[in-house]
Amino acid sequence: MVDKIIITALQDEANPIIEFYNLTRDAKQPDLKVYTNNKYSLLVTGVGRKKVIDTLPIYLNRIYSSNSILINVGIAGGSPSSTKIGNIYYIEKLTSDFFKKEYVFPATDNIIIPKIGLTTVEKNINKNDNIIYKELVDMEAAVITDIAIKYLDLSKIKILKIVSDHMNIMDWSNLNIRKLIQSNIESISSLIKLNE
Repeated sequence: MVDKIIITALQDEANPIIEFYNLTRDAKQPDLKVYTNNKYSLLVTGVGRKKVIDTLPIYLNRIYSSNSILINVGIAGGSPSSTKIGNIYYIEKLTSDFFKKEYVFPATDNIIIPKIGLTTVEKNINKNDNIIYKELVDMEAAVITDIAIKYLDLSKIKILKIVSDHMNIMDWSNLNIRKLIQSNIESISSLIKLNE
């Protein structure tokens, strides 16, 4: 069994990681978008709460072991006052607009990636809302964490987000998600390596 579990919402978030770790499509799981090798397994959930709920429990039931570490990697909208587009952040505190829970991840001094808070939202945020959210927003991390803590201790869940926008995108087709992940692949792999 692999012990490094990587979760992305989008295929474009996954592709640079798939290439970096030389993962191949898992033929034993044709009902899910799973890519694997002997050390790593990656699931592409799809965007939003429902897609995560429909895929992640099935996947974790099949792959989880007591040695598992789960890393969620993806893009997020960032506050223009506290983030820079293209930068990667390690999530230290997670809230959501629909679960009334807050997750505070255990302190880890050996992580050199800047730390920040994240709020998971139900729908895309527009430029009029970007003053409400002071750090990062995404659409999956709180749901992933809420499911994953049924299997893993909170200390074994890591979240990395790359700022794709300042919550002001009208046309998502022009966003090069693959390039954002690719330009941060060394930081992503170093966090994963810290947990080996």
